[in-house]
Amino acid sequence: MTKATKTKLLSALAIAGLPVAFILGLWFAGESTDHVARDGRGAERAETAPSDEGATTWTCSMHPQVRMPEPGDCPICGMDLIPVTDLDDPADEADLPRLRVSERSVALMNIQTWPVERRVVEREVRLLGRVNYDERRKRTITAWIPGRLDRFFVHVEGGRVQEGDPVAEIYSPKLISAQEELLQALHTAHARDQENSPMVQAARDRLRLLGLNPRQIQEIEERGTVQDHIVIHSPLEGVITERIAVEGNYVQTGASIAALAALDWVFIDLEAYERDLPWLIEGQTVRFSIEGIAGEEIEGRIDQINPFLDERRRTAQVRVLVENPDGRLKPGMFARGVVESRMGTPDGIKQWRDEPPLVIPATAALITGRRAVVYVKIPEADQPTFELRQVTLGSRAGDRLIVMEGVHEGELVVSHGNFKLDSELQIRGRPSMMAPRVEEDPGEADRIDYRAPPEPAEFAAAVPASFGEELKPVVRGYLDWVSALAADDFEAAREGLVALHEALQKIGQHRLEGEAHVAWMEHYERLHVLTHRIEMAEDLEGMREHLQETTREIEEVIVSFGAGQLPDLYRMYCPMAHDDQGGIWFQDDDAVANPYFGPAMLACGEILGEL
Repeated sequence: MTKATKTKLLSALAIAGLPVAFILGLWFAGESTDHVARDGRGAERAETAPSDEGATTWTCSMHPQVRMPEPGDCPICGMDLIPVTDLDDPADEADLPRLRVSERSVALMNIQTWPVERRVVEREVRLLGRVNYDERRKRTITAWIPGRLDRFFVHVEGGRVQEGDPVAEIYSPKLISAQEELLQALHTAHARDQENSPMVQAARDRLRLLGLNPRQIQEIEERGTVQDHIVIHSPLEGVITERIAVEGNYVQTGASIAALAALDWVFIDLEAYERDLPWLIEGQTVRFSIEGIAGEEIEGRIDQINPFLDERRRTAQVRVLVENPDGRLKPGMFARGVVESRMGTPDGIKQWRDEPPLVIPATAALITGRRAVVYVKIPEADQPTFELRQVTLGSRAGDRLIVMEGVHEGELVVSHGNFKLDSELQIRGRPSMMAPRVEEDPGEADRIDYRAPPEPAEFAAAVPASFGEELKPVVRGYLDWVSALAADDFEAAREGLVALHEALQKIGQHRLEGEAHVAWMEHYERLHVLTHRIEMAEDLEGMREHLQETTREIEEVIVSFGAGQLPDLYRMYCPMAHDDQGGIWFQDDDAVANPYFGPAMLACGEILGEL
């Protein structure tokens, strides 16, 4: 019987509530030694590990009923077994959960630590937006007098005009009357030899109030005849954005005739996700690429960050003022902006100008969506001891996370192997990341906003395309699972999970190099644990409890390990999931099919964008 066949059968037995541990003891009693010998990795670890420690039992973090005398893989799920020796501390009376293990266990679990440090962090914030008018340089051309609009000099929207160019011509009886008053006042003043009489000045002021400029008034005086039409001139250089009235309309005083905008300066309106706002300040330089101007980079400065957030999209508008002397930047053009932001320098983000922030590796934090924890090594302990700490996280900067509270500079946090430590605490029935104390309440401040997509890791560009190809069956299994949840099909949902899990096992943990290798091992373990937890669910609701967390794991894998080989997916959002906290999922088509509620609310949701 193949390992895959055994896995499926045992998963089914586990869901049925059968005594799996008893069956496993009988089934695998005669072949556990052979399994380890075939594996090779277990034999190698047994040879390199010290032999003068206490008796060691090997168990699985997901299936603690499995107990083996030698290292190897879990016979149920295939995960690496972890050691528990009689020298490992079974309990601890400290205020915070602690785990004391042997040196051998640390070596076999490949526990790696990293110091908490203060350092300058940099991040590229990428923004999308469009070119727009500068509202401060827009004008509405209005009628200063009542009359009939007889002529438009600019016949189409988008027509360019210079400052002082004629825009429209109005016939107005009131204008004729005002001109006659001026000419009569001038005639009387000449007769009395009073060039600047009060009557002349009053008549001129009346024409000025009707919209005539000094040059037009002077032309009337020099001509000595009444002008039956008034020409409305452009107040600035720009383009006509809208013709509001048409020729032949009768307009009243103050009626809008046309809208005009200057384009020598334009705004580029960008959307910044909520998680990006701490990295943005007014005055920062933004570099742009414009799709309509290929091969050229444009610079501007952030003029304004809107203090209001779009509650639906969870974004804020960032306005960048850009000079546009040649008019190449046209309203509506699509723009991509990049801000190189820093924390911990005098010219950086205000909060961190006095001293750099505390940072830890991104792999050190275990995040459930509502809380984040790290494991800190206790330096004064006579045996390797690790303490579980809840931390308040700030922004992410590449492969580093800013920590606001929970750790201190110089402390050692576990950057690799923390998931195994957490699993060991679970096995011992003590508080952990996946099983916190009942009274713990993370509060709103520690909730993750899943509507904003994750940033790709720094190593993402180095992930080979072949690895992205191998991930396709994993993503396909996820999509089939989501589709089955939307259809309320429990059996199909299990089949999708089995396909996801088998595809994950086929890839294995040891497929990459360097930082990508370490990060992939962490994601592999988390997906492994999550899929098994979901497989143990007795109904659809039990599966749906883990949909949000699994979706984020899949998304981070796609973003950082997909190497551009995975298909485009739609990021969907349901505001009513998780007691109105909201939830996301992915689909390969744009017809909303809600997996959180199934047919009962199938069309509830919206498209956030594409991944």
